[in-house]
Amino acid sequence: IAGRLDDALEDLKQAQALSAELASTPPVLELLGDCHFARFELASVGFTDRADTAAALAAYQQIQRQHPDYENLGWIYYQLGRLTLTENHVNPAIQLFQDALLSPCHNSELTAYCYERLGFVYFYEQRELPRALAFLNKAVDTYPESEPKHWLAQVHTLRGRVLRDMARFPEAL
Repeated sequence: IAGRLDDALEDLKQAQALSAELASTPPVLELLGDCHFARFELASVGFTDRADTAAALAAYQQIQRQHPDYENLGWIYYQLGRLTLTENHVNPAIQLFQDALLSPCHNSELTAYCYERLGFVYFYEQRELPRALAFLNKAVDTYPESEPKHWLAQVHTLRGRVLRDMARFPEAL
């Protein structure tokens, strides 16, 4: 929460050392993967470390292999899709986001997040503007009313860019 990812990773390592059974449970692996991926994403330009993405990938894939019935598997697929995008593997990322949409998840906003990422990919990578707009509209429509609205600002900004490129200027504004 405080953004002290190195401290969180150290705490996880200590917890894993204290309990061997704890080390390979899906929630611990998920948190480990999330911390490593966040550390990669939040690193200053030029200071990113691909070892963090490799560690995150290993944790998420271990969940996939050893716990295929994990109740938060949708989040794992979503994170794997985001990781895959960092390596510019667009089609596998699309499949992972679609898998995330069909998998169980604790996060009520995951559906919207997946649609936003699909809209992003179809806009920037595939250049399929109508499809990108459809996904972004779904992101807005499926974002839970109970969640903070600041996340929607980035979706509306991206929608504006898509609409601008479609020459639908009044709607873009």
